[in-house]
Amino acid sequence: MWNVRTLIGEGVRNIISSGMRGLVVIAAFAGVVAGLFLAEVSFVDGIIRDQQAFTERGLNVFVVGVEDGTLQLDRCAELNRLDHVIAAGGLRRVEQTIFSTAPGVRFQTVEVSGRLLDVWVRDISPVSSGPNSRFLLGQAAADELGLAADVVVEPRGIDGVVEIAAVADVSARYEAASRWVMVPSVAAGGGDECWVEFIAQAKPTAKGELLSWFDKDELSIGIRSLVPTGEFTRDPLRSLVERNTRSLWFPGGALLALILWIGVWFRRSELGLYRSLGMSTLDLYRLGWIETAVVAAAGSIVGVLWGAAVGVRLFDSLRLDQTVIGLLTASSGVAFALIAGPFAYALLSRSHIATLLKER
Repeated sequence: MWNVRTLIGEGVRNIISSGMRGLVVIAAFAGVVAGLFLAEVSFVDGIIRDQQAFTERGLNVFVVGVEDGTLQLDRCAELNRLDHVIAAGGLRRVEQTIFSTAPGVRFQTVEVSGRLLDVWVRDISPVSSGPNSRFLLGQAAADELGLAADVVVEPRGIDGVVEIAAVADVSARYEAASRWVMVPSVAAGGGDECWVEFIAQAKPTAKGELLSWFDKDELSIGIRSLVPTGEFTRDPLRSLVERNTRSLWFPGGALLALILWIGVWFRRSELGLYRSLGMSTLDLYRLGWIETAVVAAAGSIVGVLWGAAVGVRLFDSLRLDQTVIGLLTASSGVAFALIAGPFAYALLSRSHIATLLKER
């Protein structure tokens, strides 16, 4: 009588006819699934933001320097041709500059070449090079001088006027340059420093590659990482493996099973009715698994969509790895509930049929 097909039909009809009670169970189930999903997404987002913050500070930037000003600026600019180099550019320190708006105050002036400004700041328009024709100012220098972009000035010691091409906020990567006057120039001759930003995968071999590129040894050239590796103490992979949220599937799954058990508790009279119709404990377990699977499917879909919507609202967007980790933990909790939930039907139906039928 109670074959699998019959049990499936009976279980689906029970869910549909349960009305508000069924919706409450599904909503509660979805809320827990959404919580599990969001907990993992939030943790991964924290790791991503930490790494992005260090990357923005220059985690993959190297500075090559010599004391005698003989660094080949053209070789530095040629690094931009390499696929694993994001940007590279050099600088050469020249005489200090005095402006009439701040007489007596000298500002360090440097000639910048290649794509140095792309290493220091990403939101600046390209500026053409030319001898003393256009200046760029660091933000601190511009504030101190009261100057802005497109203003024409006549610095002391320079023939003619000079246009302030742009004001660049370079403080995120090089605080000292905030008070500098920068003159775009052609990458030629000797210089003092070459700044190179690599892609993350190329960082481990960057120092050796730069020594070979400039044909120097470690005694004649200095190469340093802009952000010391020790400052970024959080290993993303290790953090993921050791995260506390990875164990949330167990209490989350237990809570999901409890929600299902509470729903069955209020249906004890139905269990008594099924018992009176000759349904065995095994049949009740099967019926329970079918109903649990329907609730779990509906609750999981709603919960994941709910969690994803909240995640996008909180974190602007969700990466694929975030979503996968969130789904794995949420699905593990659901799997636990699928195993534990149906036992409520078998265990709660063990009371006497008459007792069960009174529970209305």
